[in-house]
Amino acid sequence: MLPSRVVVVSFRFRPNRDDIHGGQDAFVHDLVRELRARGTAVDVITFRGRDDAEEAISDGARVHLLETPYSAELTAHEAHQRGTWRLLEVMESYSNAVERFLPKLRARIGGPLTILSHDIAEARWVRGARRAGDRIVTFGHVFFSEFALEDLTSAELERMHARAHFPLPLLTIGRMLLRRSDARQQLERAARVFRRPELLALLPGPARAALAGERSAFVDAHRVLLPARAMLEKVAAAYPRADADRALSVAPWGIGLSSATEDDVATLARKYAIDEGDRVLVTMSRLSPDKRIDALLTALKRVEEIAPALAKKTVVVLCGRPSFLEDHAYQRALIEQAKTLQHARVVFAGFQRGVDRTAHLRLGTRFVQIGRYEAFGLGIAEALSLGLPAITSDTDGAREILGSDTQAAHVVRGAPFEESLAHAIVTEIGGARRDELRESAARRIGQRFAWGGTIDAISGAIGSISGTVRARATSRAE
Repeated sequence: MLPSRVVVVSFRFRPNRDDIHGGQDAFVHDLVRELRARGTAVDVITFRGRDDAEEAISDGARVHLLETPYSAELTAHEAHQRGTWRLLEVMESYSNAVERFLPKLRARIGGPLTILSHDIAEARWVRGARRAGDRIVTFGHVFFSEFALEDLTSAELERMHARAHFPLPLLTIGRMLLRRSDARQQLERAARVFRRPELLALLPGPARAALAGERSAFVDAHRVLLPARAMLEKVAAAYPRADADRALSVAPWGIGLSSATEDDVATLARKYAIDEGDRVLVTMSRLSPDKRIDALLTALKRVEEIAPALAKKTVVVLCGRPSFLEDHAYQRALIEQAKTLQHARVVFAGFQRGVDRTAHLRLGTRFVQIGRYEAFGLGIAEALSLGLPAITSDTDGAREILGSDTQAAHVVRGAPFEESLAHAIVTEIGGARRDELRESAARRIGQRFAWGGTIDAISGAIGSISGTVRARATSRAE
């Protein structure tokens, strides 16, 4: 059973749904909505950007937007646009603001809080909150240190160094590792070393705060809900805790799409000049390098060579917007790359939500999500819930969603990746437009991710904390 009041803490929450830039932002909004629908009062704590009010009401929840030294300078979106180091600085200041604000909220509410935290690298406040008696459940939506290293380049390291002034030994090691052909593996080995508490002091302030935040989110929270078994195993290995069998668990993440009519879908088809026999590939993701949209366009170029007739009937609808520093340049490069296609067409549709999101998915012949890193993959679950089979990369999230099913999605594993993707596209959309067997399998999987399962996982996690607290209190009394 849910408590009568919870506090949702999320750096990424935006009171206005028009400011949502990605699936995780939407997930937190939907979480608040689902909690309110079940009669739970909700307070939300988030970052206050330029032009934001100090408090707001959103989806029936009271939103506390916390002032930081960067609030007058940046909107929440701009904080992601100024480079990795500036984002780390903003997150550190936000975490400090959360730590200062929580005692005020406890005083206002009249006791310890029940907190659902969406913060990871921003979560250095968790340890103090637990010591103050709060019950804390972390939504482990990202393994931040793994994700941050996934796309670290030499250019980004130098930009960070210009602001951070890394110690020379640390900078030299970073430069050396990024020049190696196996840079990703070597960086992950280095990260494992620096995750150790005794070595955090070697890192400059914001980097140290981010790793300390990640540790606190995964070690100091009473319970951690993770979207995939593979991610749970990584977190357990990186941050051992004696109670891991009780504290860490895999929980379904809820999806809740709006209804769209046949007329809504037909309107989109006319808008994008999609004919009856066309094959439509739909994406729902940030226009960021880690999402590998460029690989999709490269694969389409290859499809034009091996199956030109199919390419002439292929339309790619890219639903998403730039979010991080390099993303606007990446979007411009994608637009230029799309112009090189001779037969296939590419539509840049922008970020979609509500009825439009559902209508775009229903327009598709296949859903495509081929990012390098997907802790869960909300878009995949959404597509499958509508009976739309997927083409995916081999990520933790895709494996968790699909399980052993081989009907609902084509998982691209071969190398070179773009060549394997091209052949997957030909295989998936080269036949009849409808495939009832695959659509049925997709729908069967997607329906597992209703919000009821997520709320049950939250209730169970909070209830188990209460049981642990009572047991400890009884033990002390005896």
